[in-house]
Amino acid sequence: MYDLDFCLFMQYYIPCVSDQQLFAYLLFVGSWPMHRHNVCVCACACGFFFVLHVFLTKVSVSFQVIGFLGGINWALLVARICQLYPNASPSMLISRFFKVYSKWKWPNPVMLCHIEEGSLGLLVWDPRRNFRDRGHHMPIITPAYPSMNSSYNVSISTRHVMVQEFTRASDICQVHLIAELFLF
Repeated sequence: MYDLDFCLFMQYYIPCVSDQQLFAYLLFVGSWPMHRHNVCVCACACGFFFVLHVFLTKVSVSFQVIGFLGGINWALLVARICQLYPNASPSMLISRFFKVYSKWKWPNPVMLCHIEEGSLGLLVWDPRRNFRDRGHHMPIITPAYPSMNSSYNVSISTRHVMVQEFTRASDICQVHLIAELFLF
């Protein structure tokens, strides 16, 4: 996320989340590139993106070029979870992330806010009017005008792989939450 879109990200995405400090923490504590001295801090603090980065590296579903999601997609998904659970701890957000997206009714879009028509007349993502938008399998819509599907390259097979991995990660999180209840 260290590119020219960073200013746009800060301007439009972070204000969509009610707890902006928590989202910024989740976003930047575990952001790439990882520095060796931050690994322990991230692990102790349950930095969301650190955990997500480890998960994605292990299951190899983080390559946007071959039909999986890229960095901005993951940031938008995390932002939506922060919207849905504004008072949750980072560890609970990790569990909810995998649970929500393993059960998400794709191709229903993930949106941080309603899509607005701008005054410039640019096309915005709208499957009712644009036939190309109807073919998107895992739409994650950007909140900035013009709203677009940031995950247009996801295919049915790559979505299936990601949902399977989300389900597996959700099951692992559930086992750990249950174990914590009985151990403490």
